[in-house]
Parts: sequence; C-alpha cells; structure tokens
Amino acid sequence: MLEQNPEPFKKNGEILYNAVENEMQKQAYGNWETVLNEALVRTAVIKYMKDHQFSEEEVEFEINKQLNRGFLWIEELLVELENYDRQRHKYPTLESYMPNLIKAYDTFASKINTYIEDFDQKRPKIVSIDEFKNGDQKVNHSIKKITINFDRPLLGKDHSINYGENQEALPDFKKIIYSKDKKSITIEWELYENKNYEFVLTGLAFKSPEGISINDYRIKFKTK
Repeated sequence: MLEQNPEPFKKNGEILYNAVENEMQKQAYGNWETVLNEALVRTAVIKYMKDHQFSEEEVEFEINKQLNRGFLWIEELLVELENYDRQRHKYPTLESYMPNLIKAYDTFASKINTYIEDFDQKRPKIVSIDEFKNGDQKVNHSIKKITINFDRPLLGKDHSINYGENQEALPDFKKIIYSKDKKSITIEWELYENKNYEFVLTGLAFKSPEGISINDYRIKFKTK
C-alpha cells in the first residue's frame, strides 16, 4: 500500500527517519519507507499479542524492545490499529483506513522530539564510577576492578560489552558481577602499565527490568 501511494507519507516519514537514523542504520534500515513498513509490522505483532492474551508484562517488554530499536511512535500507532479494528464495519480493509494513518503520521512527526525526550527519561543511566573518572589519563594499573553505578536497578541477567575503536584497547576482563540491588556492576580485570584502554557498555543486556536499554556508554582511560 505504501508503494502504491508513498507521497502522503514522504515528508513525515523523512522527519521520523532523520530523527532515529542511527538506530535504524544499525538494523540495516536505510530509508523512511522501510522504517514505516517495519513500524506497521512490529505494531501488528503487539496487537496480535494483546488479542491473544499474552501477559501485560510480555506486551510491555515487546513494546519497550521496539522503542529501544527506534520505533518511538509505536504505542500511538498501536492505538491506530486498535481504532481500525473497532471500526471494521466502516473500514473493511486496512487500505480503506490509510487516510487515517496519513493523519496519524502528521502527529507522529510533530511529536518526535517529545518521544525522544520521554524515552530518554525512562532509560537507565550511568551516574558514577567508583575507582576513577571516565577519561582519566593516570589510572593506577594495579587497580583490580571497576564499579559502575546506575541511577536505577537493572534487569541484571546478563552483560554486554563491546570494544571501542581499537579491539586491542579492551581490558583483560576476569569477572562481571551485579550488586544485590542491581544498581551497580563490578568488573574484575587485569591492567597493564602505560596503556590506553577503552570499552563500551551497550543496551543489548544492560537494561531496566521492563526491558528499556541504556544508551551505549564508552569508558576510556590510560594507565600509568
């Protein structure tokens, strides 16, 4: 349907895509048309889950998974699909409901900055590092661990750490442990003298119990 009549969606689709381009590029979604199609597919999955008695927790987790992936308007798109479903006598096919979706995307595009701000408020955030400051150029190489503190409890089931710009700068990790309240992680490691180190905590595993991911957080330092 979008291929048959893309023009009414083009302006707003481009606004939305430009706002979430980084997240979409990571998923190999290179244009606004793909993103709008994916948004509808993913919203239909959530609609199916609600219609087939998935638990509220499962539905919420799926919604948050899609928010993490940049589909920040998915909850309001879900409302549109539910409105469509309630009015099938008036709109017998999704194609007949398309004028309503065109209007809805006017709203989504106008609110994209609000969506971004609201979702950022829900994200767990790193608030401090105990042993040194991020970016420190004189870290004692004898330090055997680092403790990273978050502003709220995490899910605490796994960890996800990538190397930064240089794989050789990744520390020699030994063990990663969550605190009892899951608001901190302690990483045990081996460091060496006079070396630049860098690693990135990612939202793949570091997320809230509701499934909302942290923004990727880069830690860089140098030992003395």
